[in-house]
Parts: sequence; structure tokens; C-alpha cells
Amino acid sequence: MNRAEFKDWAKSKLQFIESQNEEKLKTGERLRKSFISAFKPHTLSGLSLDKFASGLGKESGSFCYRLEWELESLGRIQGSSVSKFGVWFSKDEQKYRHTKKWGRNVPEAFEALKSALADLLDAARANDLPRIAENPISPMFKGKILHVYHPDDFMPVYSLDHLAHFTESLIIPVQAGDYVAMHKAILEYRLHLPFLKDISSGLWADVLYAAFDYPVSKSDISEPAAPDLQTLLGQASFTDTMPPVPKSSAAGARKGGRGKIDYEAQGKRNKWLGDRGELIVMDMEKKRLTKAGCQDLAKGIVHVASTDDAAGYDILSFETNGQERPIEVKATVAKDLRNGFYLTQKELETAESTDNYHLYIVFSADGSTGKPLVHPVHRELLLGDAFCMTPTQFRVMLGCHTG
Repeated sequence: MNRAEFKDWAKSKLQFIESQNEEKLKTGERLRKSFISAFKPHTLSGLSLDKFASGLGKESGSFCYRLEWELESLGRIQGSSVSKFGVWFSKDEQKYRHTKKWGRNVPEAFEALKSALADLLDAARANDLPRIAENPISPMFKGKILHVYHPDDFMPVYSLDHLAHFTESLIIPVQAGDYVAMHKAILEYRLHLPFLKDISSGLWADVLYAAFDYPVSKSDISEPAAPDLQTLLGQASFTDTMPPVPKSSAAGARKGGRGKIDYEAQGKRNKWLGDRGELIVMDMEKKRLTKAGCQDLAKGIVHVASTDDAAGYDILSFETNGQERPIEVKATVAKDLRNGFYLTQKELETAESTDNYHLYIVFSADGSTGKPLVHPVHRELLLGDAFCMTPTQFRVMLGCHTG
């Protein structure tokens, strides 16, 4: 679903989602307050090893045990190895273990961990995002600590894969693999929707999972997956030259039958590809203007298609002098324009009536045939002799010739 569809869906489903999760959210908040009472921020530096480490069982009531298991209603972090805690008790070996990045031995590692924990909470209080991002505590452990101690500022979503899934589903361009940046971008998106801006971060997470479900596990994919969006944003580049079409492919009609077409699946695939192309162009336009020293203009770029699919263009960007640059995006998995592209009547009319209209063609938009290349085409070239436009449909209405 696009942003407009998500807005309508969320507005209609919010009350139901809230009622379905009301008890879980209340229980989670009660347990969170109990945990904070037992592990006040200013007391963490004095924790003993047995009051911190995982692996000692429920009876220990340790920081890591309670965070992982007692606060499970605030989001699960059990999927990753126990080494995420940095220091833990091994039941098999009946001794404490540590990861080498924290120190040469367990005592040294534990002191380094407590120092990092104190620094993380201090950075969170100060809203110092770079410090939070640089903190060496493992991402899932870090994420849950941040939500438990600062629930208004951090959601109970701790997996980078899940955050990437939500940023892509909501069409939010953001730095690949940056937990803090993705997290903040998703929270800020909520503020643009008046009926969502005052809900808790926990309920917001429930809305996201209800809308977009969990990301597909890589083990469930039977063929190689295309590069993720964040990777493609880092690989994409502009090209001033239209990629040449091989002679064997140019202007040739397809021969033979295509068999039965799954139009629903094809439509979903085309929508997914189009959204991806638009995100690539959004990101590149922001970089183009930022590089030119026009940061304010870069911040003003609008993803029109996310809220209005009848405007005749997808993105409203700018020239460096502030002039508007409406952009229609056409995305293809191919490395060239052998299959052409389609313009709607509205897009053509907008191109004909808008002086600075641009069409951006995104080649290899899914990364399956190489790194994405974006070729901008000004309206004068689009409407000139460089392209051949062929009508492919007729609109049929009743009684056109009656008088």
C-alpha cells in the first residue's frame, strides 16, 4: 500500500488494534516500571556480575534475564546469540564468558560494558543520536535498553531487518544499516498523521506489524533476492547518456505466446518496482541539491505520488535557483530501454503544459541487472523526435456520436 492507502487503513484500524493489544501494552508498562525501579540508571555502574549476566536463571533476577524474558511483552530479543550481552554465564561450562571486543578477560569486559551502558543512557537523555549510533553495545540489546528507559523516544522494534522492512514499506529513504536513523525516521513519520502522533511507541509498533507484517525470512526465498533498498540507494548514480539498445532487441515485437499471465502478481510487482524507482530518485535528488549547497531545497522535496497518484508526476524537486522541477519516474529492471515505457494521458498532458517537467528513467531499479542508473529527460526531449509514442488503448464510452 502507498502512503495514502496506509493513512486510510491505519485510521480505520487503529481502534481495533488498540483494543486487541490493550492488555499487552498495560502489562508491558507495569513490568517496565518494575524493571526501572529495580535497575535505576544511576545504580547501574554498581551492578555485580551476577546481577547483570544472563544464563543464571529466573531466580537470579539479573538485568539481562529480566530484560530478555520478563519484558518479552515489550519486544523479543531471543532470536540472536547470548553473546549479544557481551558477558554471560555458560551453563555448559559453568563459568562466565565474554566477547573479546569488550576486553581481555571477564572482569575487564564487564567494566567496559557498564561504562558503555552508562554512556548509552546518558546519550539517550541528551538526545545525542551520533553517540547512540556509535555505542558498541549490540543493536538488539541496545534497542531494548533504549525503549525500556526511554519509551517515548524509541519503539519496541529491535531488529535491523524489521526496521528496514518498515522504512521500505512506508517509502522512507534512510541510511542503510543505521539503527538510530531508521528508528527516528519511522517515529517522525507518525507525527505527520494527526490521529497517530499522540499514541505510544508500543502501539505504533503494533500498527506497523499489523499493516506490513514481519519481513520475509531469507530462508523462505527460493531464488536469490534482489539487493535491499538501502544498498541500492548507495549504488545509484546519474547518467547523461541513454544506454544503447542492442540491435537485436530494438523495435522488435515479441514472438510467440506468453502463456497465462497472473495480472494480480504482475500488478504488485510493477507497483513495487515503481515505488523503488521513486525512492531512488528521491534520494538522488536530495543528494544533488545538498551537494550544490541547497540543503533547504533538499529538505523541501515532496514525494507527491505517496499521497496523490493523479498529479501527473511523482516527485516535486527543485533547481538550484529554487525553480520547481516536477519529475515523473519510470523504473525498469532492464539495463536499457528495449521494452519502452508507458505514459498515462494525465502524465502526457502534464508534460505538455509544464515548462520544467522532467522524466527520470531508472534502469536496473531492482539491482538484478546491475547498479541503478538514472537518466533524466527534459520535457523538450521527451516531446521531441527522440521518442516514438504509440497509442495502445482506446477509451470506449456509450453514446459518443448521438446528438
